[in-house]
Amino acid sequence: MPMGGPRKTILYYTANAEDPTFEARIMADLVRKAGDIPIISVSRKPIDLGTNICVGETTPCYINDWRQLLLGLKAAKTPFCQTAEADCLYPPDYFDFTPPTEDLMHYYENLWIVWKNHPGFWQKTGHCEGAEICGREYWISRIEP
Repeated sequence: MPMGGPRKTILYYTANAEDPTFEARIMADLVRKAGDIPIISVSRKPIDLGTNICVGETTPCYINDWRQLLLGLKAAKTPFCQTAEADCLYPPDYFDFTPPTEDLMHYYENLWIVWKNHPGFWQKTGHCEGAEICGREYWISRIEP
């Protein structure tokens, strides 16, 4: 990688299960906030977001989500990768942090949940797979086996 190049890649993974208008807004917001950070999207249907890897129709489940994530990790060329999901809006500061080391998973913890058919919102406790950053090689070594 050239000196001064990007240090991280955003990995956007989706089951293409959201309303297309909603997901288009999520993607537009992501592009706006990502700035110069490259985006690799891994989807079950072709989408126009960064470099797209279309895996075809698969059953939505955690195992297939992790397979999609692994494909994105292997396609990235930066030292770090950061996740983004099709049903999440991210604040600009989510993209500001790059860890000091490549061998630890870092979770963004300022997460808030809003459900379409439930009133109000609340802060999520624990971590979210859709809000992580880690060294790419280390992440591959943890998922691939």
